Amino acid sequence: MRRRFRWVGVVAGALLTWSGATLAQAARDIDPADMFILVEPTAMIDAQKVKLKDEGRLSDANMPIYRPLVGDLVEMLAIDHQDKLEIPQLWMFTNIFKDGQDKTWVMALRNTSYITEPVQIKTDDDGMLVVTSIRGPVSSVLLEDQIWSTRQFQGNGDIVVLVDQRGLLVGHTRNPKQLRELKKGVALGADDPNLLAKTLLVRRDGHWQVYP
Repeated sequence: MRRRFRWVGVVAGALLTWSGATLAQAARDIDPADMFILVEPTAMIDAQKVKLKDEGRLSDANMPIYRPLVGDLVEMLAIDHQDKLEIPQLWMFTNIFKDGQDKTWVMALRNTSYITEPVQIKTDDDGMLVVTSIRGPVSSVLLEDQIWSTRQFQGNGDIVVLVDQRGLLVGHTRNPKQLRELKKGVALGADDPNLLAKTLLVRRDGHWQVYP
């Protein structure tokens, strides 16, 4: 996979384009090896449905390729271009990616670490970890199991994460101070577009769940 894309925006939507390519353009411009998984809120999918309905084009074929992740987050197949991220539509996938959707998801997951690395991890004043990505969207780091199993993330209880596209704020379930700060962040960020998940996430048995 070519490591070309550099994440330069604060708001992800500013760099996202919904593909309007013809089949010929798609076949010429899209390489499956450039696909990765982008983690976004379901609100992005809902907004695209409304847009397509208003345009009279609402159909599965014109929707992005996505699947549920956890809570109000979804995984979407995205394409790495030099100056933007492109969201392919299902009709493009059907006509171009002959290996099938399952194999494409596997390839995209493998490519995701190339987009997000290097990942930076710092400690804030409350002892919580702040995870950021220099090259790619930090929300996609949620998918990288090898990162969350490292000793650096082990603490008092299970890992709890606030998902903000500027950085992931990480605490632990048995640290009352950290939990208070994380819950406060979700409450204060209810109307903040940078807050991608409206709930906290907890990691248990190698999987993300909504934290009660």
